[in-house]
Amino acid sequence: MSDVNLQALGASLAVGDEDAPTETTVGSANRNLKGEDAWDHRGPVCVGNDTCYLGGVFDGHGGKHASQFCKRLLLDYLLEAMANDASDASIQAAAIKAWHRAHAEICALEGGSITAGSTATVCVMNVTRERLTTLNSGDSSVLLVPNGPRASPSTVLSEDHRLATSEKERQRILAMGGKLAHAKGSNGRPAGPLRLWPGGVAQARAIGDSDVGKYIDPTPSTNTVPFPSTGFAVLICSDGVWDAMLPEAVAGLARRLLRLDAARSADQMVEAAVSQLYAYDQDGFRIPKDDTTCVLMRLRRPGDETEQAARCFARPKKKKPPGAGVTPSTMLAGPLVPRMPSPSNGADPPPSSSAGTPGSEEESIDLEAVAVVVAEEVKAVLGAPKPPTHHTTKIEDEPIVTC
Repeated sequence: MSDVNLQALGASLAVGDEDAPTETTVGSANRNLKGEDAWDHRGPVCVGNDTCYLGGVFDGHGGKHASQFCKRLLLDYLLEAMANDASDASIQAAAIKAWHRAHAEICALEGGSITAGSTATVCVMNVTRERLTTLNSGDSSVLLVPNGPRASPSTVLSEDHRLATSEKERQRILAMGGKLAHAKGSNGRPAGPLRLWPGGVAQARAIGDSDVGKYIDPTPSTNTVPFPSTGFAVLICSDGVWDAMLPEAVAGLARRLLRLDAARSADQMVEAAVSQLYAYDQDGFRIPKDDTTCVLMRLRRPGDETEQAARCFARPKKKKPPGAGVTPSTMLAGPLVPRMPSPSNGADPPPSSSAGTPGSEEESIDLEAVAVVVAEEVKAVLGAPKPPTHHTTKIEDEPIVTC
């Protein structure tokens, strides 16, 4: 069965107007199948005169050596290379040094016999300068979701380095003399995504993969944007999330989870992803087909708990049409009492609620019942499951179709 990992880190910081403090929290969640996903988050971290939060996801392939190495050391290498300078240019330059350093050290493990590789996606939130920098190699993507029903649209901040989707990376590898091909399936026909040979990896940028040689590039793509004027959430997820949910669905759910802390929000996001029907092995129950990880970094500003977010977790009064359910016998019996389903008919009893008594003027918010509410909201937001698009496990099968 899948393992569940849930971590949280939170702090309150004054940013900008002292009368309008913001709150920054970071949390993570994971459903584990192969044990190749790893993640890390730090904060608050003082870099020179700036306060920063860092979060990263490392999706391993061909084993967990590379992803676990990145979990232990990559953020340390990044902070060391920044040298107490958290400017945009410093972070981006430091990332290139840190990624190449980690790549060289992983490829040298045990005399070069370790051939595992890993994606490496890290976000640096500089809350002092209100700047957000994304650094990524591979296909662990980042989504920026401003808070509120009338906020700016969500934005993908990372670059996808899958060979199947990146024309730029395909041209780079072919120009170097590399070989791109699909693996041979059990029926002798092409199967799975486009891969790079030797090595059989499905992405052109990663850390590690010593058997791929010069064709694999650890250099991260970099992107820096200003903070939105509203609060926001940054979601750093492995492909276990992105292959199950469209970015629009992830953004909609993130806004509905605004009133939860970052760790519980990340856990609900992972649960929504692995709840998609195709995400499970048909031979098992609730065993995901891939590791699924989410690191969620959230910055709140005053007024972010909007009316829309409040409605998501309040139990609204149910209005009945005039005369509904009223008979002469009930009128004589006194106040109407809702009927409870009988255990004999197989129906589950309605969930308990602390959201006020019938007829009360105010409805309280029942955060303990959030799982029930989120399940209903997810069903409405997600719609039909997104069909699976690829499988990125590193393989050694013989290639069959050369591009």
